[in-house]
Amino acid sequence: KQEYIIVAQVLKENVRSDILNAAREEMFLKGVRETSMRDIAKVAQVTPGNLYRYFDSKEEIVFTIIHRPLLLLNKAIEDLTDFRISLKKEVQKVGITNEGIIDILMKMAKILAEVYSHYPKEMTILMNDENINEHFKDWLTSLLAVLLKENARLNFSSDELRDRYALAVAVSVFYGIKECFIRGDKEMTEELLRNYFLSLVALLKTEV
Repeated sequence: KQEYIIVAQVLKENVRSDILNAAREEMFLKGVRETSMRDIAKVAQVTPGNLYRYFDSKEEIVFTIIHRPLLLLNKAIEDLTDFRISLKKEVQKVGITNEGIIDILMKMAKILAEVYSHYPKEMTILMNDENINEHFKDWLTSLLAVLLKENARLNFSSDELRDRYALAVAVSVFYGIKECFIRGDKEMTEELLRNYFLSLVALLKTEV
């Protein structure tokens, strides 16, 4: 009986893995929005009914797929900033000098390139779907607003103007990072990210 339970559990995990692999491929090729649960079931060679035994929704599948690289990125950000910055919370205060910010950005270029080299499809899914990355862009906007308040040499006539500027920069940063990803070339990706981040330092009017 115990052996039967073990075999059944292994088979169950194999089916779950097949579903996630199928979903990853479909979403990478077609995008999240254009991928249906029926598409995933067909590629995974399971019935739609059986698919729902493993995942309640497409959103749950997406979260499972992108969870690992996001977890690695968040840990790296928290470690680099002594938990002053985290994807899990809105940034209220950073308190990092200009030199410190530049050092963090250079290290983040390396980390982003490393994560992307190991999870290219997951990162592509994350960056390409607006519903998924909206939270990340909102977080990035709040972070940039704080950095502008603490470090920038730009003069803003109001907090609203500063926050609108932060939003514009955040959208640019998000898509800029996306364009730096070179599939299969970690070294070039890192170099592009380093140069891009240095250009952001100038954009934010901090000193190198």
